[in-house]
Amino acid sequence: MVGLASAFQAYAMQLGLGLGLGWLARTALAALGLLAAVGTTPPTPLSAQTAPAVDSVYIVSTPVAAASTYGTPEEIRVTVTFDGNIDMAGTAPYLNLTIGANTRQAARCATLDDGASFCYTVVAADNDSDGISIGASALVLPSGGTITAQGTTTNANLSLGTHA
Repeated sequence: MVGLASAFQAYAMQLGLGLGLGWLARTALAALGLLAAVGTTPPTPLSAQTAPAVDSVYIVSTPVAAASTYGTPEEIRVTVTFDGNIDMAGTAPYLNLTIGANTRQAARCATLDDGASFCYTVVAADNDSDGISIGASALVLPSGGTITAQGTTTNANLSLGTHA
């Protein structure tokens, strides 16, 4: 009987995991006494997962000028990543960049599984002697847009926090 139980257990676990039903298969086997009641707590439903949070913010473009200064019409590209995969829908988010005394909107120019890149083209009026600034609340989601944990309705936390 032990051999049959082991074979059944291995087959059920393989079947369960193959169909994404590992917890259900383990629970059924535990109820039949064929598997110790280990891990019989169901997984957290996707809708109850914690909100994705910003994991990193970095400028990925490099100025052409030797003085590390962006000039007209160079592109400043900033990538924002979250600590998990996300879905973006509706109106696109943008990223506010502070260049001198001016706030400039960098438009979303690429979408990643876990974030997005934002691009801004430098204009002649842009002048900043101490570098580009990106504030903690610089990631803006206009009305009609959503950023959620992938496959859920859990809204992402858009604060850049200490990554700004």
